Formats: sequence, C-alpha cells, structure tokens
Amino acid sequence: LALDWASDVTVFDRDASVLTDDIRGQRIHLQPALTAPLETSWGYLRPRVRFYETAYSLSGVDTLPSDTPTRSLWGANLDSGLFLERPFTFAGRQLLQTLEPRIFLNHVEQEEQFDLPDFDSGRLTSSWDTLFRENRFTGYDRIGDEQSGTLGLTSRFVDPQRGDDLLTLRAAQKFHRRD
Repeated sequence: LALDWASDVTVFDRDASVLTDDIRGQRIHLQPALTAPLETSWGYLRPRVRFYETAYSLSGVDTLPSDTPTRSLWGANLDSGLFLERPFTFAGRQLLQTLEPRIFLNHVEQEEQFDLPDFDSGRLTSSWDTLFRENRFTGYDRIGDEQSGTLGLTSRFVDPQRGDDLLTLRAAQKFHRRD
C-alpha cells in the first residue's frame, strides 16, 4: 500500500478597489489517498481511494452564506494498462513497436460547491493527461464530481539501438455516466 498526502494552506488577500467583491481569507486543504499498486513489467493495476477536506476562514463574504464553509468528499479510481511489444521492420530498418492499452475508471462524489469561494480554480485544457486525471479543475476551490471511464491506446515505434521513440500514436475517448 502507498499513502499519498497532499496538503495546502493558502492566504488570499485581494485589492477590493479592482474587484466586485471583497472576499478574503484562508483555505486549508487536505487530500490523503491510499493506493494499492500492482505492477509488473507487462502491465499495472492501481486502485486508489482519496479523501478531500477543505475548510475556509473568510471575511467580506456578503455573497456567501457562511464565513467558515467546509467541504468533505471522497473519490476512487482504477488505473490499468498493458505493455505489449514486438519487433517491426519498416523500410529495412529494425524497430520495436509497442501497443499500450489503458483503462481509467474514476468516481468522485457530487457535492454542491456554490457556497465556497473560487479563488484559484479553473477548468483544465483538454489534453492526453487530463483524460486520466482525478479532478478536472486546477486549484483546490473546486472538485469536479465525476463518474467516468477513459479508454486509451498508445503505440510507439522505438529504435531498439538508441531507445528513442521515432513515432508515438495516441487515441483516447472519455465516457461519462452522466453530465
């Protein structure tokens, strides 16, 4: 088992003369996770359970129902993949071709977060890496509820002498159980 612990303490102070609200305060975010990685040379299976705890102490909260809002929720995911390879000849050149299927299942419970300030969160730009992330937001003010599965496939053409990737092809699709 592997214990992963992320924690963050941040103080937000803003210039009220340039903003429409005057919310200031502190945020404490704790994010422990427990993973049971099962890894071999030909594949991996990584189940993970994560807990999210966030607490605020705010001032200038005219637009929010509380000056000490909190959020507690959990998430779980399963990341798995295989590494398959074979010799491959192209234009008389010996190469190594890999085929790397990957499945990522993610569940984060849903909780309304309208009563929390949004100091530093934003949606991530869509990319290969974001398809396999636990949270679709940056920062700690928003945790995206999600029930999804991602299927991905990577194929690499590798020079076996130098170990350089000459070509990498990737395709993936994310499926959501609900909006």
